[in-house]
Amino acid sequence: MSATGWLLSMRGKMHFAVGARELVYVLPDEPEIHQVPLAPAPAPGVIVWEDRVVPVIDVGLLLGGAHEAADDRTTSLAAMSCVAGIVAYTSDTAADDGVELGALIFRKIPEQVEVSDDQARELPDELIAHAALFTSCFEHTDLGPVPVLNLAALFSRAQAALVRVA
Repeated sequence: MSATGWLLSMRGKMHFAVGARELVYVLPDEPEIHQVPLAPAPAPGVIVWEDRVVPVIDVGLLLGGAHEAADDRTTSLAAMSCVAGIVAYTSDTAADDGVELGALIFRKIPEQVEVSDDQARELPDELIAHAALFTSCFEHTDLGPVPVLNLAALFSRAQAALVRVA
């Protein structure tokens, strides 16, 4: 069996994947990221997309792959040499249709990837502590292990961190 998804290149030279239907939109222009006071560095703020407030997460920074200084609180994607994309995921706490939106920061435009069952593998040791943030992992011929993000867990963890700070 095979599935189509999106290969995401994150800051810190990390790679992750999401399902084909989870990446909704790659923003063509740099959106304004509105800072959230006291928010942790991996959650630099929110953007407004199609009249919705969408939280932004820098997964590379969250998982320690990006080595930017902790006090580097820029919210300019151009300054970070990055782009952003809108992702959709289901959540028990979502209103009406059960779908939530979030935004992820990428190093470059995502690429489509086809993955088969025989590419399945265990998470790399350095990500075991964050296992709840992934649904699975596959072996990419050029990149090695590529974990598949559990977007609901990722964004609920970020929201919990924001609540702790407030």
